[in-house]
Amino acid sequence: MNIDEIVTLKEKEVGRGSEEAHKLNLALQSVQKRILYCEYHYLEILKFSDSASLLRDRFSEAENDGVSIRTIYEANIYAFIQNLHALIDSLPYALNLFCTVYPEVEGKNIGWGKEFISKYTDYPFYDQFMGICGNEIFSKLKSMNNRVKHKHLIRIRNNCDALFFDDFTFFHDGVSKGVKDEDVRGFIIECHDFLLPKYIEFWDNLAVYKSNSLESSLP
Repeated sequence: MNIDEIVTLKEKEVGRGSEEAHKLNLALQSVQKRILYCEYHYLEILKFSDSASLLRDRFSEAENDGVSIRTIYEANIYAFIQNLHALIDSLPYALNLFCTVYPEVEGKNIGWGKEFISKYTDYPFYDQFMGICGNEIFSKLKSMNNRVKHKHLIRIRNNCDALFFDDFTFFHDGVSKGVKDEDVRGFIIECHDFLLPKYIEFWDNLAVYKSNSLESSLP
């Protein structure tokens, strides 16, 4: 993400040194940090979920600097899930700072609620916006994160060749769906290869939209 470009576009709209531009910069710096955290945890998951590592985890007490392989892959799996969910969950806040529909930028109405989302219905990026929050992969990610945060960790089984989540349910489009024998590595890769690029692409398109809007408003 080109944070400087996005913030500069906002400054052109509302003025250099404005509170909105300052808050947008803080929000996007956090976004960039979370993307980097996700990449770090993703690589650690791949490193410690290969068949050799899983075999050692299952049949020995092998440790890395005093930390078991299971602790390493579990900690990174849940850190990845929580950071990616937080990244996407914070999108409405940053979006409202960039394309303001609620002047009270710290307002409680800013979030993934229907009222807030509906404010962008007539914007050209609306379908892409909905493609992120309404995606089934994100629904599953959100459900997993909420269970881990508010209830308990979803147990992870090691069968020596792969890792699997215990069965769980999630809601998508108002329908409860069951997940059985979800391959952990496959799910993490799916999140990484789909949700992260979609998120970054969304901001790239927002920058193009804002640039075009500013140009069209010039006398």
